[in-house]
Amino acid sequence: MNHIGCKLGCKAIALLAFWGGIGGANSPLQLAQAQTTRVMYGNYLTISAPTPEPTPASAAEKQLEPPPPVPLSPSPNTESVEPEQPTAQQTSLSDPRPPVGSYFGIGGTIGLTDGETALGSGGFSLMSKGALSEYLTLHNATSFGKQTASMFALTGEFPIRNGQTQEVVAMPFLGGGTLVTTQDEWRFHGLIVGGVDVPLSRDFMGTVRVNTGFVDGKTEVGIVLGVGYRFNLFNLF
Repeated sequence: MNHIGCKLGCKAIALLAFWGGIGGANSPLQLAQAQTTRVMYGNYLTISAPTPEPTPASAAEKQLEPPPPVPLSPSPNTESVEPEQPTAQQTSLSDPRPPVGSYFGIGGTIGLTDGETALGSGGFSLMSKGALSEYLTLHNATSFGKQTASMFALTGEFPIRNGQTQEVVAMPFLGGGTLVTTQDEWRFHGLIVGGVDVPLSRDFMGTVRVNTGFVDGKTEVGIVLGVGYRFNLFNLF
């Protein structure tokens, strides 16, 4: 009897141990079921591993991300700037017209000697000036009276400028040429001319000339006064 009881006791202990092992093994299995997917195929149990959760980006990856756009500040209102008005000096320097320029005008001759021509006796006059350059010009005049006298002279000019604006205020000149008379026939005589041209405005210019002619051994002197309209000689060609 003792032998039989011993066997029964051993079996009971072994059975309890077996069931205890199964119970302990089921506890972690139930815990894993919350994170796994279980599929039953007949008498077999298939368990799939849980899907890993996305991990936050590392610090290096965060540094590679572009910075957020910076909002642009509104541009300040720009006021329109009016161009500066040219000064009198800038206007005079940029004027393409020569400082005195060429001109054609009318006037009269005052005779200072009792001569044979209109130069010495006086009369109505036509006059002109052709500016070859700033310092070289042609001063011409024709006086109608007792005997028509035409005067042609090559002259050198010496501009006098305003110290502040550099505008030409006067142009003295001096030169020589020929005096032509046509009473009986064409005759040529010596001529000396001196005077000054004075700009009156952008378009008009005044002139005073002293002409001295040598006609048949006599000296005839006359003062030619006039006003001329200015133009650019080279624009005519």
